[in-house]
Amino acid sequence: AAPDQASDGAGDTPGDVAPGEAMAGDGLGDTGADAGADTTASTPQISGFVTRSVAPGLDGRGPLYVGLFVSGFPTPAFMLFNAPVMVTDMSDPGAKIPYAISGVTPGTYDLWAFLDDNANSLPVPLVGPDVGDMIAGPFTVTIGSTPITKDVDLAKVEGITGQTPTGLRGSVTSTAPLVHDGKGPLYVSLHSQIPPAGEVAIVSIGGVDISSPFRKDIYLITQVAPGNYYLRVFLDDNENYNLLAPGPDKGDLIHGQAIQVRVENNKINVQDVVLDKAL
Repeated sequence: AAPDQASDGAGDTPGDVAPGEAMAGDGLGDTGADAGADTTASTPQISGFVTRSVAPGLDGRGPLYVGLFVSGFPTPAFMLFNAPVMVTDMSDPGAKIPYAISGVTPGTYDLWAFLDDNANSLPVPLVGPDVGDMIAGPFTVTIGSTPITKDVDLAKVEGITGQTPTGLRGSVTSTAPLVHDGKGPLYVSLHSQIPPAGEVAIVSIGGVDISSPFRKDIYLITQVAPGNYYLRVFLDDNENYNLLAPGPDKGDLIHGQAIQVRVENNKINVQDVVLDKAL
């Protein structure tokens, strides 16, 4: 966790909130300007448990978001009121995580929940799931003067529809000599040409630790057309990824040889990756 996890400072990011740390009652994040607005100590207006009935797309661990959104959005877009963000382990199918939301203006909302399995969500209030995250909702709830109870089941993995999805998944480990600490965001992309050309899909996974060969993380790519591709994977070990010039730079962990893969229709193929070189 980042060093400021115990404080409500402006530096807080998703996954950077200690278990039980209060978020501002207005759901817009804890900054110096609104830190005093926390109302999570009051009687919750809506509370319950979060469980899962679907197998995780990745490892079932990451920040858990439960929030009330403006009703009518097709997907989570603007979180108005939220439970404290908790770094949560739901890898066990019997996991049961409590949540509670207070300080809510009476009205009708959409209740959404998702486990950010790849730990890459944007800061609140603009927050939502992407490929591999377990999700639940929307559920229409009306908040009034009487507290209500609503249990939430994560019953779907974002990016996987039906029983026979198309895509690629695998584990990522490293045997490369470290220039930095072997920790940071992991970027996985598919290319129709030798990378970096021809990119057709990319996913990122935050907070990855592959600082030793005994550590690994899991990636998942879906919603791509069947075909033959090149796979590129790298750990942004110095955490300076640039959208204007995407790709690894000096010190990042990479694989020394090109990786060719096949994506088949209605099947998740497996391709494990070993990062064996520091750029």
